[in-house]
Amino acid sequence: MNDPKKYNLVDPIMKNTVALHRYGWTTLRFRADNPGVWAFHCHTEAHFFMGMGVVFEEGVEKVGRLPSSIMGCGETKRFIRH
Repeated sequence: MNDPKKYNLVDPIMKNTVALHRYGWTTLRFRADNPGVWAFHCHTEAHFFMGMGVVFEEGVEKVGRLPSSIMGCGETKRFIRH
C-alpha cells in the first residue's frame, strides 16, 4: 500500500515479526511511551551486522544516570570504567 492515508490506524494487526522480501518495505507503528533505547532488528544476527537494524531512543532524558554495576555482561564488565 503506497498511500499512507489508507493505513488502518483504528485496529491494525499486531505482530512482532514481519517477512520483508527483496526490495520490499514495511511500515512500523509503535507507541513510544517507555523511556530507553530500543533495538529493532532482523532476527538473524549476521544480518544485523549488515545494517538490517535500527535503534530508537525514547525519553532518554528521563532515564537519568544508570549505575555502572549494570553495564557490561560477563567478561566485558572488566572493560567498564567505574
